[in-house]
Amino acid sequence: MRYEQLIRQLPLFTRLPDEYMEWIREACRLMRVDPGEYVFRQGDVARGLYMMVTGEAVLVRQLPDGRMQELAVVRPGQYLNEQALFREGQETASLEVTQTATVLLISRDLLWRIVSYHPELKHYLPIPVEAAQDMASKQVFKGQRESEKILLDIRRHWWAFARRFWLPLLLMGVAFGVAAVLPIAFLSLVVAGFFGVVIPGTMMVYYYLEWRNDHVIITDQRIIRIHQIIHSFKTDITEVPLSSVQQINADIVTADIFSRIFNYGTVEIRTAGDAGNIRMTLMPDPEGIQALIFQNRDRHQANQESETRNVIRAEIDQILKGKTAPQQTKTEARVVTRQTGFNTPFQTRFVNEKGETIYRKHVIYWLRGIWLPAMLMLGTVVFFFVLILGGGLGLGFLGYLLDGLLFLLSAGWIYWVDWDWRNDMYVVGDEMIKIIHKRPLWFQNEEDQILVERIDNVASFRNGFFRTLLNYGDVKISLLGGDKGDEKWFVAIPRPQDVQAEITRRQQRQRNKKEAEAERKRREEIAEYLAVYHETVQGEHAAQSAPQIDPDISPLIPTQSSSVTPPPHQQRPPRRLPRNRPSVGNRPVRGVRPPSVPNTKQEDE
Repeated sequence: MRYEQLIRQLPLFTRLPDEYMEWIREACRLMRVDPGEYVFRQGDVARGLYMMVTGEAVLVRQLPDGRMQELAVVRPGQYLNEQALFREGQETASLEVTQTATVLLISRDLLWRIVSYHPELKHYLPIPVEAAQDMASKQVFKGQRESEKILLDIRRHWWAFARRFWLPLLLMGVAFGVAAVLPIAFLSLVVAGFFGVVIPGTMMVYYYLEWRNDHVIITDQRIIRIHQIIHSFKTDITEVPLSSVQQINADIVTADIFSRIFNYGTVEIRTAGDAGNIRMTLMPDPEGIQALIFQNRDRHQANQESETRNVIRAEIDQILKGKTAPQQTKTEARVVTRQTGFNTPFQTRFVNEKGETIYRKHVIYWLRGIWLPAMLMLGTVVFFFVLILGGGLGLGFLGYLLDGLLFLLSAGWIYWVDWDWRNDMYVVGDEMIKIIHKRPLWFQNEEDQILVERIDNVASFRNGFFRTLLNYGDVKISLLGGDKGDEKWFVAIPRPQDVQAEITRRQQRQRNKKEAEAERKRREEIAEYLAVYHETVQGEHAAQSAPQIDPDISPLIPTQSSSVTPPPHQQRPPRRLPRNRPSVGNRPVRGVRPPSVPNTKQEDE
């Protein structure tokens, strides 16, 4: 029985298209549980939905007085904990295995991590209203994924803004000193109030707000740094997947006495390329940040290894019982899209039939390039009517010819600008990113292709008042092993933060796909080795139990040239039964199998 057949038995996934089944399989884990062991215990954190594939278990609850209450017996094909896929909580009962069982777990964390990489799955999952409201309320920052857990949201040390207070404090002292010696009371009040309170207070508030806007978010999937400068309307967002982190340096500046007193320092996150490194100064407890990132990465790897071992144990159990383990057939998931092209003339984003997201530059770039030829065309139209009303203004045919040439020139200019804007595209796919610059006529076209798996990190930039007002900016893509200056740029893209999130989501999707494929191949190799070993062992046992024939004794089976006839068939004497074993006539009564002994009878898949 395959994963698809198991998943299709769940009402939750009945509407799921076949092309999305590969993504849901990534959230599935098989567990082999022996009799007497627990799949989960009362009070544990609910992990997700459980489905009994083989075996049997009993669901029990411990009452307040200590007695155990049996709630139900779970048999193959039955499932429980469907709500745990959408809401966090604790198990209200325990599931104890009574017969060796294979249990399918659909993990909530893995499922919603996949949904964050494939948002189109939401259309096919019947999410309860309460669960949807809980998910929306738990979003701490813009762009947070559904399954993403925030480990640390930290700003630079308070000394980062407090050390700048010397200037407003100095200005305040000077203002109050000058106000104290002024002979005119009104002038003294103005100097003390404006230069001693308003200006220094405004400076302090500005320093504080700028400190508040600069922070670092560490989740179980990535590291995000948000840097904002208020006076220049600048917003820079850089994110690095945890899997791309190669080295973390935590340094306390020994030459800075305050660094040792207040325990702040520099944290540098290094990746495979110099262009993707992140350097954060004046961070509190830098060694603690370093330890947190490494511990989370190690914990994630340990959880993956544990889940992999459970899957291998379940498949080994299926093979040893002579059954076929659920197979993960390799299928190519296709993305179902509703858009196949630009629906409006000035649309800057759409999804094509391949599932690739295509972006154009902001419309302001089209306007900036077209306003001059448009004004020229308008001038030629006005001049044409002036020629008609003014009797040619003494220019005669030459005036009309000149006006017509200018009109054609402006029309060609407008066509050039419009064609260039529409055919400069940024294509973001699961495996490839394309930066396309096309030119009309015979001019050279440029197309830059980037493998998604070669991306180191992605950063978005929005600088200036008009860019902030119109919400457009640039996106920088750093490559593995690339130096500074080798980055690829998306220029003047609308909503750069959304484009950044789209790229990182597809990057993580591709990484998960490769990891799942490698894990699938590894399990298939292990299963193949075990199957061959199992067949070899069974063959040796069969050979040992077969009767040995002495080659010196001629066979009793006659051949064509032999006249020897076989001896008459002798009836076997009745088999003797033990005294303590019941019988009906000469036929023994079959006993009842103890519950602790696994049933080796093959079940129909």
